[in-house]
Amino acid sequence: MKPVTRSYCINSQLSNHHRYLLVIIVSIMIIVASSFNNQMMGSEIVHISKQTNKQIIGLDGNNYDSRAINSGDYLVYKIDLVYVRFVNGSVSYNGQNTGTLFIRIEFYDLTDTDARIRIHYSGAIYNNNNGTLEQSILNATILMRYSLDENSVQISNGSLGGTTGIFGLFQSESWLYNENFTISKSNITTLFARHLPYDIAHAINVMNELQIINDYNCTFYDPYENHTDFHFRSYDSDTNILLEAPSGFADPILLGSVDILTLLGRMTLIDTSFDLGPPVSGIAIDPSIILAISGIAAFAIIYYVSYKAQMKRKKTKTKSRKRNK
Repeated sequence: MKPVTRSYCINSQLSNHHRYLLVIIVSIMIIVASSFNNQMMGSEIVHISKQTNKQIIGLDGNNYDSRAINSGDYLVYKIDLVYVRFVNGSVSYNGQNTGTLFIRIEFYDLTDTDARIRIHYSGAIYNNNNGTLEQSILNATILMRYSLDENSVQISNGSLGGTTGIFGLFQSESWLYNENFTISKSNITTLFARHLPYDIAHAINVMNELQIINDYNCTFYDPYENHTDFHFRSYDSDTNILLEAPSGFADPILLGSVDILTLLGRMTLIDTSFDLGPPVSGIAIDPSIILAISGIAAFAIIYYVSYKAQMKRKKTKTKSRKRNK
């Protein structure tokens, strides 16, 4: 109750001019907070880790060659798990423990038209108190043949062995110009996506370097929850490689081949042999930092106005006492 009373007393000492100033400042803070919240959660800008302006950093477009796959190339992803839902409907929850899933993708036996892919999955849940293994989620290796021209795969083993599907590991240039399209597909489910165009270039921190990205809103039907689920993906604008899925992930091929329907948790690229291209050389500012600075500045202004009002009131009281004497 004390902070409320103190705020009321200060407000009562302010002139109408100061009150209007406070109202304007608070209104601006609310608008800024609402704007960033809409950017983080809305449909236009759903994922902003960092943002830069291409004109400021001197990048007018993608001048870097698209991906060039060589035998021996690899990608390693880490997923900080919250829960995993399998295709049979069972769910593995972490609870208060720590869950991690690593996915290592290796390319070999490369030809002019295709390559073989070896994907190793290693996931487990560990006790937060003593670090001991609570549950082994996954330890499997899946083999695929990847078509370089069609961005599709034929799965060699596992529960989807012998089936073909569309692979969502690499961004296709056509995705940028389609409102809705299929980003990944198997005989179990289909993942649809929509490109999220921005007025300014966006970049995220990948292995301690900022890379400009293209973001997508991905949706699929979850038969167990009986609703359409979604997640967001960020692809490298230079190499078209999947870099991050900040809040969850689903893929009929990449996860479906090991019987995972969807998972909740941040997925990020942690190691690769691919050259991701030139990093962003400009300074990226996190929106939360801007909001924090705005809040501090507003507090400083409010404090200054309040202090001036109090000093003015004290002077008025002093003059009044002198007159009464």
